[in-house]
Amino acid sequence: MPLWAVQGITFSPRWDPDLDNEIGAAIAQLGGKKADKAEAKLLVIGALAYPALRNAARHLDGEIQSRAKKLASRLKKKLPPELLDQHRHDVLETADSRITGKVNLNVLAAKTARGEELSLVTNELCRLRQLPSPPSGPPVLYAPYMLHWEYANRFGTQLAFTVTANANGIIYGTNKYTLVSSVAAAAVHAGVLRPGETGVVHLEIILPPASFKGSERNGVVSGDWHSFPAGAYRFLKSPKK
Repeated sequence: MPLWAVQGITFSPRWDPDLDNEIGAAIAQLGGKKADKAEAKLLVIGALAYPALRNAARHLDGEIQSRAKKLASRLKKKLPPELLDQHRHDVLETADSRITGKVNLNVLAAKTARGEELSLVTNELCRLRQLPSPPSGPPVLYAPYMLHWEYANRFGTQLAFTVTANANGIIYGTNKYTLVSSVAAAAVHAGVLRPGETGVVHLEIILPPASFKGSERNGVVSGDWHSFPAGAYRFLKSPKK
């Protein structure tokens, strides 16, 4: 099948065993003295913790069950449905068919709208979409939900992503956002896009401030965050030369 015929790929979860253990340990702590810290960690992990929280909502421990239900409900309200819709198989979409299976690649080579080359780690991808274009054109890639895994410590890196803005994501900071902040929600908070609007946004990975101060802008509330050494990002009005 030629690449131009693929109109979209939906990836099934690829679990990192270490992260899986971390999620399980945090859920176990929901019934103890460290419950508040465990809740904060699970909220930061976000969509990747959602399936485990759904399962923990049937836990025999009443405290764990209650907290897990509340956390799952909070994530469901904050995150876009496509991040919570877990699939057992990867799905390739063409104009006239849907093919299920497994994309047997650890990294996908891609280019931004500006022609910059990127390496996308498949276990961090949710969905790729090709915007309408001639058959000979390459697929256009959407931004990942967050930038932490792929762009930590890559200070000075400039990026261009196609984003569908969503006001319900979880973000931290004002003007400078932590790498675990939803790009789609930060774009609304920063006034770059309106909710539901799709467009190309330009970002730069920058050195983090000493701390991140939250605020309410454009109907989006961002939270405070302590130091985040791996970096931050900001929106650019236009790419730097």
